[in-house]
Amino acid sequence: MIIDLKIGKFTHTDAGQTHLYLNYARERWVHEGENPPVGLILCAQKDEAVARYALEGLPNKVMASDYRTAQPDENELAAEIERTQVMLQGRKRIALTSSEMDRMKQKNEKVAEGKRQQWRQKSISKKMLALYQDLAGAGFKQKIEDIVEAFSSMQDQLNKERQAMVHHC
Repeated sequence: MIIDLKIGKFTHTDAGQTHLYLNYARERWVHEGENPPVGLILCAQKDEAVARYALEGLPNKVMASDYRTAQPDENELAAEIERTQVMLQGRKRIALTSSEMDRMKQKNEKVAEGKRQQWRQKSISKKMLALYQDLAGAGFKQKIEDIVEAFSSMQDQLNKERQAMVHHC
């Protein structure tokens, strides 16, 4: 498998470049009886139409997918979980009435809100503990002492430079 990580938007040239890599890999690295290599292009942004037309019909199997450069916010995450659950229920062909769907949606919202609150609390607790450990540790005291010493040294140097300037004038 050849994985090509792109920091920008997917373009047709990415498909060609990965296709080139796959041809090289198939010729040089694949042994007799092995399956041909597959290409995966991970990009920060992907236009579905560009990806379809650039990748369709290539002799090598090349796929493109976009990735996130930052963690989604809580509401986005909850919405994605809900969309995925609905999609999975559709695959199972579960026939639910609208009132059953509403109850499930409300239940999922309550669970998601509970998870968000737990996540916030854990996150706050971890941050507070890390802050306390940093402030209470000997390392922090040493950093402050080093800063005070550096400022004192700079102040002494400035005073010496002032005195030298006064003597020269």
